[in-house]
Amino acid sequence: MKKFNLCLTLIAVVMLVGLTNCKKDTEKTSVTKYIGTVNGSFVAQDASIKVNKDLDPSQLSTRTWIMYAKNSPFYGNQPFALVKGNEFITGSAAQQWWSKDGNNPVSFAASQAVYSNLTPAEPVRLIMEGYGSDSPKAAYLGILDFDPTAAQFPLAVTSKSLGDKLIVNADGLTSKPGGDLISVSVSFQAARVDLQATETRSQLSSGTNEGLATGVTGAFDFSDIVYNTPEPYYPIPVGHGDCNVWNDYATKIQGTITLTITFAPSPSAPGVSGSSIQLTTPAAGPGQYKKIVLTTSKLGWYDSATIGVNDQDISVDVTNISVDGTGGTGGGGNNGGGDQGTLPLVYSSILLNFSSPYPIYTGVADNPETTQLGISLIMDYPSAQAFIKSVGSSQQGGEIIDMGQKDLISLLQADHTYLPTGPPTTGYSSNLFFVVGHSYIIRYKKSINYLTSNASYHYGIFYVTNSVVEPISGKLISVTINYEGPFDN
Repeated sequence: MKKFNLCLTLIAVVMLVGLTNCKKDTEKTSVTKYIGTVNGSFVAQDASIKVNKDLDPSQLSTRTWIMYAKNSPFYGNQPFALVKGNEFITGSAAQQWWSKDGNNPVSFAASQAVYSNLTPAEPVRLIMEGYGSDSPKAAYLGILDFDPTAAQFPLAVTSKSLGDKLIVNADGLTSKPGGDLISVSVSFQAARVDLQATETRSQLSSGTNEGLATGVTGAFDFSDIVYNTPEPYYPIPVGHGDCNVWNDYATKIQGTITLTITFAPSPSAPGVSGSSIQLTTPAAGPGQYKKIVLTTSKLGWYDSATIGVNDQDISVDVTNISVDGTGGTGGGGNNGGGDQGTLPLVYSSILLNFSSPYPIYTGVADNPETTQLGISLIMDYPSAQAFIKSVGSSQQGGEIIDMGQKDLISLLQADHTYLPTGPPTTGYSSNLFFVVGHSYIIRYKKSINYLTSNASYHYGIFYVTNSVVEPISGKLISVTINYEGPFDN
C-alpha cells in the first residue's frame, strides 16, 4: 500500500512540473511583429509666384522634412507620432537611422529638392516646411498622407504659401485736382497660422493633383490651413502707386477690409468742410491675396461745396489673385502677369514626375459628349516619357511633337507671328522623351475618345527648363517645364 501511494505522489509531481513547463512555453509565444521599409523618395514642388514679402520659392533657404506614423500600434495608436524607429527591429539600419536625433525632423538647404529615406511600411504623413533666410516662421507648407506600400515613388510634395498680402492703389483719387487733400487708410483683422494644428489635422483635402496619385490618401490645400483667433490691425496709410499695404509670411487677412477715405478742409477755401467715408470689401479667399484699385469719374474735388463724395462717386476695382498662378477673379483684373495680348497665359516652373501630372483641360467635353472631362500631361512610369492622358483612364488624350532646341514660348511672346501658319498638322507622336532646352507642341480634343472623335483640336506649348535624375541609376525622375495654353488654332 505504501508503494502504491508513493507511485501516485510521483505521478502528481511529474504532472505539476509538466503543467508548469507548458505555461512557460505559452508565455514565450507572444512576439512583436516588426514592419519592413520602402525606399521612399520625395520631390519638393513650390508655388511659382511671389506672394509673401516677395519671398519667391527660389529664395527659400531651408526645407524641413517631418514624418509622422498615423495611428500606429508602435506609438500607442496616437493619431500622429514622430517616426523614431519603434516599428523596426532593434539594430536594423532603419531603426538606427530613425532613432538618431536630428533625423526626424531633418533640415536641408532648399536647393536640395529631393529627399529620400527608408520609409516605414505603414500609413504615414510627410510634412515639408519652407523657410526664408530672414523668417523664423514657415512661409511654405506641403503635407502628404500616403500608404508607402501602394505609392509610386518619387512622390511630389507641393508646398503652398501660408501668408497673405494686400495691395491698394489710390492714385485714381489722389491724382485729381485737389487730391493732395485726400488720405486713404485700411483696417482689417488677420489671423496667424496655427502650424501645429494644421500639420496634425485629422483629414486633408484630396482634390489636388497629389491627392489623386496612387497610394495617396490626402494632400494639403489652402482650405486645410488652421488659424488662430483674428487680431485687429488698425488704420494703415496707403501710399502712392501699387502700395503694398500689408504682408506677412504666416498670417491671413479675414473678414472685412475697411477703406477709410478722408477729405481734409482746404486752407485756401475757408468755410468749406472736409468729410470722411468708409468703403468695405471682403478679404480674399483661401489661396488668394487681394489688390484694390480706387477710381472716380469726377474731374476734381472742388466741384461741390463739400470737399467729399458719396459711395457712388468712387469705384472699387477688386482683384483676388491666386497665389499658385492660376488666375484671378473680380473687378476685371488679371492674374498679375501683365497684358498677354491675344496669347494665352504662361505658367512657369511646373514640376512633372511619375505621381504629379499637369492638368491641361478640366471641364465639359465637346458636344455631343457632354460628360465631365479631364486631360493631363503626364510623365509615364516607368518609361519617363511625355504622354497626354484622359484623367482616370488609360485612354490616349492627345499627341505631342518636338519642336527642337528652342524656347518657343519666349519666341512667341516676343513675336506673336513667329508661327505664321500655326502649329504643325503632321509629325505628332503619342509619346516623346523629355529633353532639357526643347519645346513641344501638344494637341488634344475635348473628347472622351481622342482617336475617333471629330472634335476640333486644341493646342498647348511646353518648354523643358530642368530635369532631375536618380543619382545611382541615372534614371530621369522629374522635369520642370513652362506651359502656355490653350491655343485654339
